[in-house]
Amino acid sequence: MKSTSPIIKAINQVLLNLSPEKQQEVLNFVLVIESQSNTPNPVLTEQKSKAILVQELRELFKELQSDPEIQKITEEEIKAEIDAYREGK
Repeated sequence: MKSTSPIIKAINQVLLNLSPEKQQEVLNFVLVIESQSNTPNPVLTEQKSKAILVQELRELFKELQSDPEIQKITEEEIKAEIDAYREGK
């Protein structure tokens, strides 16, 4: 497909008006579609790996932050864990 096709221009215009977070979501979506293709693009494959890792990490953070037990941890407990780790305990 030519990079000057009407669909490419339309997609570019929409992307320019999106926030960086929404642009990342669009990229992730495109990477999923591309991964279902029979002929993977090596450039997108590397980006896909990074995008998937970033998305998985964000989902993990959301899951952890929503855990009521995690929300009960105090600053003192966090400091004690860090100190114990540094001391090799």
